[in-house]
Amino acid sequence: MLSENQIEQLDQFCIRKGVKYYDLRQEIIDHLAESIEAIIQENPKLGFEAALQRVYKGFGIFGFGKIVREREEASRKQLKKLNNQYFKSYFTLPKVVFTAGLFLLLSIPYLLFPIGFEAIYTLSIGIVFLGAFTVFFISYKRYKQPAKKLLALNWIDNFGWIIVMFQFPNQILKLAFFKEDLILKESSLWLSVLITGLTVMGVITFMAKLHARKQIYQKAKQDYPLAFVK
Repeated sequence: MLSENQIEQLDQFCIRKGVKYYDLRQEIIDHLAESIEAIIQENPKLGFEAALQRVYKGFGIFGFGKIVREREEASRKQLKKLNNQYFKSYFTLPKVVFTAGLFLLLSIPYLLFPIGFEAIYTLSIGIVFLGAFTVFFISYKRYKQPAKKLLALNWIDNFGWIIVMFQFPNQILKLAFFKEDLILKESSLWLSVLITGLTVMGVITFMAKLHARKQIYQKAKQDYPLAFVK
Protein backbone atom coordinates (compact mmCIF):
# COMPACT_ATOMS: atom_id res chain seq x y z
CA MET A 1 0.00 0.00 0.00
CA LEU A 2 1.49 3.33 -1.04
CA SER A 3 1.77 6.14 1.47
CA GLU A 4 0.01 9.50 1.14
CA ASN A 5 3.35 11.11 0.33
CA GLN A 6 3.91 8.66 -2.52
CA ILE A 7 0.41 9.28 -3.85
CA GLU A 8 1.19 13.00 -3.81
CA GLN A 9 4.40 12.28 -5.71
CA LEU A 10 2.37 10.43 -8.34
CA ASP A 11 0.08 13.44 -8.65
CA GLN A 12 3.03 15.79 -9.16
CA PHE A 13 4.55 13.31 -11.62
CA CYS A 14 1.35 13.37 -13.71
CA ILE A 15 1.32 17.16 -13.68
CA ARG A 16 4.91 17.29 -14.92
CA LYS A 17 3.97 14.87 -17.70
CA GLY A 18 1.21 17.17 -18.95
CA VAL A 19 -1.93 15.84 -17.24
CA LYS A 20 -3.58 19.10 -16.16
CA TYR A 21 -7.02 17.66 -15.37
CA TYR A 22 -7.59 16.62 -11.76
CA ASP A 23 -10.22 13.96 -12.56
CA LEU A 24 -8.04 12.33 -15.21
CA ARG A 25 -5.03 12.39 -12.87
CA GLN A 26 -7.03 10.48 -10.25
CA GLU A 27 -7.70 7.70 -12.75
CA ILE A 28 -4.06 7.56 -13.86
CA ILE A 29 -2.82 7.65 -10.27
CA ASP A 30 -5.03 4.69 -9.37
CA HIS A 31 -3.56 2.73 -12.28
CA LEU A 32 0.01 3.75 -11.43
CA ALA A 33 -0.40 2.92 -7.75
CA GLU A 34 -1.87 -0.52 -8.47
CA SER A 35 0.87 -1.35 -10.96
CA ILE A 36 3.67 -0.08 -8.68
CA GLU A 37 2.35 -2.11 -5.75
CA ALA A 38 2.28 -5.24 -7.91
CA ILE A 39 5.85 -4.68 -9.09
CA ILE A 40 7.19 -4.02 -5.58
CA GLN A 41 5.37 -7.08 -4.28
CA GLU A 42 7.16 -9.21 -6.85
CA ASN A 43 10.50 -7.50 -6.25
CA PRO A 44 10.62 -5.93 -2.75
CA LYS A 45 14.17 -4.63 -3.33
CA LEU A 46 12.97 -2.37 -6.13
CA GLY A 47 12.30 1.16 -4.90
CA PHE A 48 9.27 3.35 -5.52
CA GLU A 49 10.95 5.58 -8.12
CA ALA A 50 12.35 2.64 -10.10
CA ALA A 51 8.95 0.95 -10.11
CA LEU A 52 7.30 4.17 -11.24
CA GLN A 53 9.67 4.57 -14.17
CA ARG A 54 9.10 0.95 -15.18
CA VAL A 55 5.34 1.46 -15.18
CA TYR A 56 5.61 4.76 -17.06
CA LYS A 57 7.65 3.14 -19.83
CA GLY A 58 4.65 0.94 -20.49
CA PHE A 59 2.78 4.01 -21.77
CA GLY A 60 5.10 4.26 -24.77
CA ILE A 61 7.08 7.15 -26.22
CA PHE A 62 4.12 9.54 -25.98
CA GLY A 63 3.60 8.89 -22.29
CA PHE A 64 0.26 10.15 -21.01
CA GLY A 65 -0.29 12.34 -24.10
CA LYS A 66 -2.30 9.73 -25.97
CA ILE A 67 -4.55 9.12 -22.95
CA VAL A 68 -5.19 12.86 -22.54
CA ARG A 69 -6.13 13.28 -26.20
CA GLU A 70 -8.41 10.23 -26.17
CA ARG A 71 -10.16 11.35 -22.99
CA GLU A 72 -10.59 14.90 -24.28
CA GLU A 73 -12.24 13.53 -27.41
CA ALA A 74 -14.43 11.20 -25.34
CA SER A 75 -15.43 14.12 -23.11
CA ARG A 76 -16.41 16.22 -26.15
CA LYS A 77 -18.50 13.36 -27.54
CA GLN A 78 -20.22 12.87 -24.18
CA LEU A 79 -21.07 16.57 -23.97
CA LYS A 80 -22.34 16.59 -27.56
CA LYS A 81 -24.47 13.50 -26.91
CA LEU A 82 -26.00 15.07 -23.81
CA ASN A 83 -26.64 18.33 -25.69
CA ASN A 84 -28.47 16.39 -28.40
CA GLN A 85 -30.57 14.49 -25.85
CA TYR A 86 -31.78 17.71 -24.22
CA PHE A 87 -32.34 19.34 -27.62
CA LYS A 88 -34.55 16.44 -28.79
CA SER A 89 -36.50 16.59 -25.53
CA TYR A 90 -37.91 19.96 -26.61
CA PHE A 91 -39.80 18.19 -29.39
CA THR A 92 -41.45 15.67 -27.06
CA LEU A 93 -44.17 16.13 -24.48
CA PRO A 94 -44.41 18.14 -22.34
CA LYS A 95 -41.60 20.42 -23.59
CA VAL A 96 -42.94 20.57 -27.13
CA VAL A 97 -45.64 22.87 -25.72
CA PHE A 98 -42.90 25.31 -24.73
CA THR A 99 -41.28 25.02 -28.18
CA ALA A 100 -44.58 25.75 -29.93
CA GLY A 101 -45.26 28.67 -27.58
CA LEU A 102 -41.82 30.11 -28.28
CA PHE A 103 -42.45 29.87 -32.02
CA LEU A 104 -45.77 31.71 -31.68
CA LEU A 105 -44.19 34.36 -29.47
CA LEU A 106 -41.42 35.06 -31.98
CA SER A 107 -44.02 35.14 -34.77
CA ILE A 108 -45.86 38.11 -33.25
CA PRO A 109 -43.77 40.81 -35.01
CA TYR A 110 -44.59 39.68 -38.56
CA LEU A 111 -48.14 38.58 -37.71
CA LEU A 112 -49.14 41.95 -36.30
CA PHE A 113 -46.88 44.34 -38.17
CA PRO A 114 -45.89 44.58 -41.85
CA ILE A 115 -42.13 44.42 -41.41
CA GLY A 116 -39.57 43.46 -44.01
CA PHE A 117 -37.16 40.58 -44.26
CA GLU A 118 -34.22 42.70 -43.19
CA ALA A 119 -35.89 43.63 -39.88
CA ILE A 120 -36.90 40.04 -39.13
CA TYR A 121 -33.45 38.76 -40.05
CA THR A 122 -31.70 41.34 -37.86
CA LEU A 123 -34.01 40.61 -34.92
CA SER A 124 -33.43 36.86 -35.22
CA ILE A 125 -29.65 37.24 -35.41
CA GLY A 126 -29.80 39.45 -32.31
CA ILE A 127 -31.80 36.85 -30.38
CA VAL A 128 -29.39 34.06 -31.32
CA PHE A 129 -26.30 36.03 -30.39
CA LEU A 130 -27.94 37.01 -27.11
CA GLY A 131 -28.49 33.31 -26.47
CA ALA A 132 -24.84 32.54 -27.21
CA PHE A 133 -23.73 35.32 -24.85
CA THR A 134 -26.04 33.97 -22.13
CA VAL A 135 -24.53 30.48 -22.45
CA PHE A 136 -21.01 31.84 -22.11
CA PHE A 137 -21.92 34.14 -19.22
CA ILE A 138 -23.78 31.53 -17.16
CA SER A 139 -21.10 28.94 -17.87
CA TYR A 140 -18.44 31.33 -16.60
CA LYS A 141 -20.39 32.38 -13.51
CA ARG A 142 -22.04 29.09 -12.47
CA TYR A 143 -20.26 26.24 -14.25
CA LYS A 144 -16.69 27.48 -14.45
CA GLN A 145 -13.64 25.36 -13.73
CA PRO A 146 -13.03 24.77 -10.00
CA ALA A 147 -9.73 25.30 -8.19
CA LYS A 148 -8.44 22.05 -9.68
CA LYS A 149 -9.23 21.86 -13.38
CA LEU A 150 -11.57 19.04 -14.45
CA LEU A 151 -11.72 17.41 -17.87
CA ALA A 152 -15.47 16.95 -17.46
CA LEU A 153 -15.90 20.75 -17.34
CA ASN A 154 -13.72 21.49 -20.34
CA TRP A 155 -16.46 23.25 -22.32
CA ILE A 156 -15.69 23.41 -26.04
CA ASP A 157 -18.39 24.87 -28.27
CA ASN A 158 -18.55 25.55 -31.97
CA PHE A 159 -21.23 28.06 -32.90
CA GLY A 160 -20.08 28.34 -36.50
CA TRP A 161 -22.98 26.13 -37.65
CA ILE A 162 -25.44 28.75 -36.41
CA ILE A 163 -23.85 31.42 -38.60
CA VAL A 164 -24.03 29.10 -41.60
CA MET A 165 -27.62 28.18 -40.76
CA PHE A 166 -28.72 31.80 -40.81
CA GLN A 167 -27.07 32.39 -44.17
CA PHE A 168 -29.58 30.08 -45.88
CA PRO A 169 -32.54 32.50 -45.81
CA ASN A 170 -30.25 35.29 -46.96
CA GLN A 171 -29.05 33.24 -49.92
CA ILE A 172 -32.57 32.07 -50.73
CA LEU A 173 -33.68 35.69 -50.95
CA LYS A 174 -30.83 36.53 -53.29
CA LEU A 175 -31.62 33.57 -55.52
CA ALA A 176 -35.37 34.12 -55.54
CA PHE A 177 -35.32 37.88 -56.10
CA PHE A 178 -33.07 40.15 -58.06
CA LYS A 179 -34.11 43.55 -56.78
CA GLU A 180 -32.42 44.56 -53.55
CA ASP A 181 -35.27 46.89 -52.60
CA LEU A 182 -37.50 43.85 -52.02
CA ILE A 183 -35.86 43.32 -48.66
CA LEU A 184 -37.43 46.56 -47.50
CA LYS A 185 -40.93 45.39 -48.38
CA GLU A 186 -43.16 43.25 -46.22
CA SER A 187 -41.60 39.80 -45.79
CA SER A 188 -43.43 36.87 -47.33
CA LEU A 189 -45.05 34.48 -44.87
CA TRP A 190 -42.93 31.45 -45.78
CA LEU A 191 -39.70 33.38 -45.35
CA SER A 192 -40.83 34.78 -42.00
CA VAL A 193 -41.80 31.31 -40.81
CA LEU A 194 -38.41 29.96 -41.91
CA ILE A 195 -36.50 32.65 -40.04
CA THR A 196 -38.63 32.19 -36.92
CA GLY A 197 -38.15 28.42 -37.03
CA LEU A 198 -34.38 28.82 -37.25
CA THR A 199 -34.44 31.26 -34.35
CA VAL A 200 -36.38 28.79 -32.20
CA MET A 201 -33.85 26.08 -33.10
CA GLY A 202 -31.05 28.36 -31.96
CA VAL A 203 -32.74 29.27 -28.68
CA ILE A 204 -33.51 25.68 -27.64
CA THR A 205 -29.98 24.68 -28.66
CA PHE A 206 -28.60 27.10 -26.09
CA MET A 207 -31.12 25.96 -23.48
CA ALA A 208 -30.09 22.35 -24.09
CA LYS A 209 -26.43 23.31 -23.61
CA LEU A 210 -27.17 24.90 -20.26
CA HIS A 211 -29.16 21.85 -19.11
CA ALA A 212 -26.30 19.55 -20.13
CA ARG A 213 -23.69 21.69 -18.39
CA LYS A 214 -25.72 21.86 -15.20
CA GLN A 215 -26.01 18.06 -15.09
CA ILE A 216 -22.30 17.50 -15.76
CA TYR A 217 -21.30 20.18 -13.26
CA GLN A 218 -23.42 18.70 -10.48
CA LYS A 219 -22.04 15.22 -11.17
CA ALA A 220 -18.48 16.58 -11.12
CA LYS A 221 -19.07 18.19 -7.71
CA GLN A 222 -20.41 14.90 -6.42
CA ASP A 223 -17.59 12.76 -7.87
CA TYR A 224 -14.66 15.13 -7.19
CA PRO A 225 -15.56 17.36 -4.21
CA LEU A 226 -11.89 18.02 -3.41
CA ALA A 227 -11.45 19.71 -6.77
CA PHE A 228 -13.83 22.46 -5.63
CA VAL A 229 -11.99 23.15 -2.40
CA LYS A 230 -10.02 26.40 -2.69
